[in-house]
Amino acid sequence: MRYRSLAAISGSVVGSGVRCGPSSDRCRYQQNWVVLTLYCTLVGFSYTSALPSLHQFVTSSTRPDDPNVQPGLGLNETWYSWIVSILSIGEFAGAVVTSLLLRRIFTKYVMLANLSLCAFGGLLYGVGENSWMLLTGRFFIGYYMGAVTVVLRTYVGETCSTVIAAMPPEKREKSNLKNTAFFATFIVCTISSLSGPSLAAIVAQIPSIDQFRWLGYFTIIYSFLLGVVTMVLFKEKRGDVQKKGGPVLLKTLPIPLYVSLLIA
Repeated sequence: MRYRSLAAISGSVVGSGVRCGPSSDRCRYQQNWVVLTLYCTLVGFSYTSALPSLHQFVTSSTRPDDPNVQPGLGLNETWYSWIVSILSIGEFAGAVVTSLLLRRIFTKYVMLANLSLCAFGGLLYGVGENSWMLLTGRFFIGYYMGAVTVVLRTYVGETCSTVIAAMPPEKREKSNLKNTAFFATFIVCTISSLSGPSLAAIVAQIPSIDQFRWLGYFTIIYSFLLGVVTMVLFKEKRGDVQKKGGPVLLKTLPIPLYVSLLIA
C-alpha cells in the first residue's frame, strides 16, 4: 500500500514492488538541469568579464594626443557608481518578478523572455553612446542574472524533490541528489566567474576587437545560441505548472515574440 501511494505521487504504476518514477521524467529533468547550467555560465561571464575594463570604458575620453588610448564615454565617477550599482538593482527586480511568474508560466517561457532582455541589454552595452544606454543595458543584464538565480534554485529544488519522492524508501533516505545538483551548478557558476577576467585579458590582446564593447556582442551571440538550445532541449509538461497551484497562462511557445525581442 505504501508503494502504491508512492507510485500515485510520482505518476508511475507499481508492478514489481520496487519502482522509481517514470524514467522519461527523470531524463527530462536531468536534461533541463544541463540547460539551466548553461544559463549560469552566462551569469558568471556577464558579472566578471566587464570588471577589468568597465571603469576605463565609463570614465576615459578621446585623447587626440595619444592614439593608443581607446576612447570611452567620458563620464564622471558618479555615473560610474550608478552604472556599477544598477546591476544589483536589476538582479533584485529580476528575482522578484520571476518568482511571481514561475507559478503561472512555463519555466521555458520565463527563461526565454529573460534571455531576450539579456540580449537587449548586451546590445545597449555594445552600441551605447551615452550614460542612459549603458545604464539600461546593465540593468537588463542584472535582471537576467537575478532571474536565473531564482529559476535555478526553484526548478532544481522542485524537480529533485519529485525524483527523490519516486525512489524506493531505502534509496530515498540516502539520496543526496538535491545537494549534488546544487553543488554542480555552484561549481559551474564559480568556474565561469573565474574565467571571465581571463577571457577579458585575452580579448584585450587582440587589437581588432573593441576591449570595451566586445562583452555586449558576446552576450547577444551567446543569448541567441542559448535560446535555440532552450527551445530544442528544454522539455516541460502542462502538469509541471499546474502542480504549483496556478493556472497555465501560456500554452504554446511564443517563438515570434522571442524572435522579435532578439531583433529589437
